[in-house]
Amino acid sequence: MILLVLDMKDKKKSIPADVLSRATFWKVHKVKNPKEYGGWSKWMNFWAIIPPIGLIIGLLGLSSDSVIRNVQAKVLIFMSLFFFLLGVLNFDFDGPGTSFKSIADTNCNDAQRSAKNTKLKNAFGAEFKILQVKNSKQISRTENKLVCLGDVKLDNGNESKLRIVITKEDEKIWYKYSVE
Repeated sequence: MILLVLDMKDKKKSIPADVLSRATFWKVHKVKNPKEYGGWSKWMNFWAIIPPIGLIIGLLGLSSDSVIRNVQAKVLIFMSLFFFLLGVLNFDFDGPGTSFKSIADTNCNDAQRSAKNTKLKNAFGAEFKILQVKNSKQISRTENKLVCLGDVKLDNGNESKLRIVITKEDEKIWYKYSVE
């Protein structure tokens, strides 16, 4: 057991000065063989693309006595948090049923944005994705209903008119899309 403690102290002392100078957040990736100095493989940072796993590994690595591994752990934690935030920010918050609180606060531009990426099904069961809606105009509006008509482009290449009907029933907002 005493030999193990002495070996760890010898490892700290045996790290060359040029490697220690690279033991910073921005330069640790330049260390040629980090495993040789008590660090992880350079491929360890790929765990950051799965943020929960990357965070756990990074937090465990912070308790290491190795200077190299400690810095690698900080980089892994940072990258995991970055990928997590990137995933959260790219989540589609404007999907149907989530963006409008009331018909009065909704306009046709909002309705055409909510229609994008929606899948439509025809009478034969074929599905089409809405790629783009533009030039939406209000057809009618009541306290509980908004009807808009706009130009639509579908993923099958067809371009036609899209009728968007937004209604409020039972304190919920409902959407209906139909191609004319």
